[in-house]
This record gives sequence, structure tokens and C-alpha cells, in this order.
Amino acid sequence: MGYQNPIIPGFNPDPSILRTGDDYFIATSTFEFFPGIPIYHSKDLIKWTTIGHAFNRPNQLMMRGTAPSGGLFAPTLRYNKGYYYLITTWFDIINPPDNVTRTPRSMYVKTKNIFDETQWSDPVYVDQWGFDPDLFFDDNGKVYLSSTFGANDFGHPNSGYFSIFTSEIDIKTGDALTESRFSHQSPLPLDTPRLAEGSHIYKINGTYYLMTAEAGTEVQHRAMSYRSKVASTLVN
Repeated sequence: MGYQNPIIPGFNPDPSILRTGDDYFIATSTFEFFPGIPIYHSKDLIKWTTIGHAFNRPNQLMMRGTAPSGGLFAPTLRYNKGYYYLITTWFDIINPPDNVTRTPRSMYVKTKNIFDETQWSDPVYVDQWGFDPDLFFDDNGKVYLSSTFGANDFGHPNSGYFSIFTSEIDIKTGDALTESRFSHQSPLPLDTPRLAEGSHIYKINGTYYLMTAEAGTEVQHRAMSYRSKVASTLVN
């Protein structure tokens, strides 16, 4: 079957893709616009249909007054034990590198019926600070949250501009079960923007994989992949 790019035209940055059975889903950033975080569905990865938004009620998240380029961005879609989860970050204002500290709240919503947008839950807020959050459900039942924030805040002055931290969480409450632990710094040279963000953790055939976006969002931007055989690397 032929296809033509873009498969989803228009304003759809930061796509997160998920497959469950024969269904594919994509979530993208919406920043200060409401409703927030559209969900697209496809059976063949070519034809996509909007099936709703994860944030579609003002009582889920009041975004009035959100500054341009703030709002909701970098969502991650996950599926575990009958529930679809979508985790994202909300800023009221963002002006990196000088100001990324204005209410950077990460939260997730969940649903059993992703095709009915009214079924998305109210947000569950997590303890760990940071942006570009990811949820990883391990085989042993543990759930890990990873996100990016300034490493100097945790005593890692040489770790780079921003680095990735991970904590184990209670998926029912969002509460942290461990402290936020330094997980990954960009290994790129000091003359590049040493920014590690957009973390996504996967486990494939017993091996853990960490996917990141590094070196900023301009000419040196790149995707990086790392792997490990042990889960302790997630929180050490």
C-alpha cells in the first residue's frame, strides 16, 4: 500500500506512538491550545483519524492565561493492564534556559476506552519535577517515571545543561516511592548543547533501552539510543 508524508499534516509535534493489538495510536503536543493532546487512530499506519483529546474538560486542567509556547507538550502514550495512560507536562510559561521553573507540573490521565474522550480521567500529579515525562511499566510490576530537569539542582554540576532523572512511583496515586535519581547525562562534547530530554524507556527481550533527544532543537539536534541488561540503571 502506498503512502504519502506527512501522514498527519498540520501542527502535530512531539508524536508518541502506541500499538495495542491491531490498533495504532498517536498523541501530539498542543502547547497553550485547548482541547489538549489529540489522539489519532490507525489500523495501517497510513490512514489516521482523530478520535478525541486527552484533555477536553476545563475541570481537568484550567489553561486560561497560559503563555505562548507554554501549556501541554511532549506527551507519552502507554498501555498497561487494560488502561491507556497519557503523561505530559504543563508550563504556564517557558523561556529556556533562563526560566523553566514556572509550575512545570507533570501529570497523567488514564482511560479504559480510548475511543471515547469523555472517559479520560482527571489528572494524577507526580512528585518528580521536570518535563518530557515518560512512564515505564516493568515486568515485575514496578512503574518508573523519567523526566528532564537541571542536574545542578541535584548536585551534578558537570552533568550537562539538562539531564534525565528517574524515580519509581505508585501508579495509583502518582506518589514517588524512591527519590529522584540521576539517570543519564548527554555524552556529547562540551561545545554542544549537552541537553538530554524526551526520554522513553522500553524493555525488549530482557534488555532495557533508553531513547533520548539530545543537543537542543536546532542544527545539532539528534536522537540517541542506549541499552542495559539491568534495571538498576534506571534509578542509579
